[in-house]
Amino acid sequence: MRKRLYAVGIVTILTMICIVACANNNKGLSSESTSSLGAKTETASTGEEKHLSAEELDRILEAQITQEDRDAVIKMEHRVRLKGTEEWTKSVNASVGDTLEFSVYYTNVSSVNVENVMLKVSLPDNMEYINGSTILIKKGLLLGARNNEDSILDTGVNIGNFDVNEDACVIYSATVIDKSLVKGLNRLISWSKISSLGIANQDNADTYVNKQ
Repeated sequence: MRKRLYAVGIVTILTMICIVACANNNKGLSSESTSSLGAKTETASTGEEKHLSAEELDRILEAQITQEDRDAVIKMEHRVRLKGTEEWTKSVNASVGDTLEFSVYYTNVSSVNVENVMLKVSLPDNMEYINGSTILIKKGLLLGARNNEDSILDTGVNIGNFDVNEDACVIYSATVIDKSLVKGLNRLISWSKISSLGIANQDNADTYVNKQ
């Protein structure tokens, strides 16, 4: 019941934002501006025009969604381990040249079935993704399906459709490199972002590298 209330609340928030945005526009969307939010302008009381880009609109929408709302739709964990070890942890100590394996666990904890769930990963400068290493494990793909497009860092990977409480795991690998390490302890943060139902949630895994 609580998850359903979250879902209704999120829809209500998004609807209110759209209503307010429309009310602030003088003439609404023209046939030219419907193809590009970036071309739309908003006229203030002073008569000056303010451009509203797609990125700005996204930030406004994101600001209205709480972490509690995100966790009510997307449950996720980003973990890491040194290749050849078994335990997944929140952080590891590594050296330049080490290969790391990352896992992103996802569960659809919303009250509805979802389609086209997207996963995108962001690696730090001193981490290099290993091409062809992304593997998706989920219902129907228990032996794992390898993603050869290597789009996990760019446009992201579509990990499919999920029933309520259905889960999946995505594993990928990267190598620690010295592109801009400083002397002493370096914290390398790897981020993962999952999007579903118009909401995004994210988590990180840390790698600590001590440069002598």
